[in-house]
Amino acid sequence: MESRESNDNRQDQLRTTWWTKDEDALLIQLRSSKHSWKEITDRFPGRTISSCASHYERIMALAQEMEKKTELATLYESHKEEMWTKVAERLRVSEVSWRDAEINHWRIGQAEMRRRVGNEFLTEVCIDPPQLGANNHEEQEQIQQQCQQQRPRNSPWSGDEEAILLAKHREGIKWKDISNHLPGRTHRACSGQYHHLLTRCGGWSPELQNRLCKEYDRLKQELWMHIGETMSVPWQDAEEMHWGLIKHGISPRERGQTTKEWLNVVCQSED
Repeated sequence: MESRESNDNRQDQLRTTWWTKDEDALLIQLRSSKHSWKEITDRFPGRTISSCASHYERIMALAQEMEKKTELATLYESHKEEMWTKVAERLRVSEVSWRDAEINHWRIGQAEMRRRVGNEFLTEVCIDPPQLGANNHEEQEQIQQQCQQQRPRNSPWSGDEEAILLAKHREGIKWKDISNHLPGRTHRACSGQYHHLLTRCGGWSPELQNRLCKEYDRLKQELWMHIGETMSVPWQDAEEMHWGLIKHGISPRERGQTTKEWLNVVCQSED
């Protein structure tokens, strides 16, 4: 006689469709009403006890995660002026407001903010940029071709490369000639990178953008310590989580909204 477990496994294999919003809502309602898993499974033809239980656990985990995001979003909103005022003051530019600093850290993004902390990324205008490549024209052409073949497409620009790009452009050199100083970078790549740097932060110079990255990195423990303590998580976790606020809409629990009602909103927001 076939065991119940093997029968469940077979049904799990047969029923591979996604859970619908209505099914999620019914599952939450039934479990909140203390129904047994056997009773719950009977309401979902083709679903097994194990699939219902595991999906419910996923919903609960998702709800907990969203609740943390909601708490973080609320705390960040109430503290961001104080936080970013400290950063803006360290930039030592009178025209820069805390709002500018806060908005531009989103524009630069998590990966670039972290990458530009290194000393190779300049915070002041470079008069004598580092020299890359060969002096001989033929050697430059050969190195350029080799580097273009070896360099992955859209690979990140190093701090030294950006220093050369900015310095040579300030000298009024054409893009084709600038690219000769940057092995592996075409004239189109040079032009594209230059305009990207100048337009992404509302007219901020690339050097000021780098300074923002460095000052934020120096201050971030101080900035996020209080929020981390309030949430009972390490400040590093709070700082990491905040980058997700710009990517995902947060659905805070409304006043008077039951857990079941809020969970339904959470499930719909993840579809």
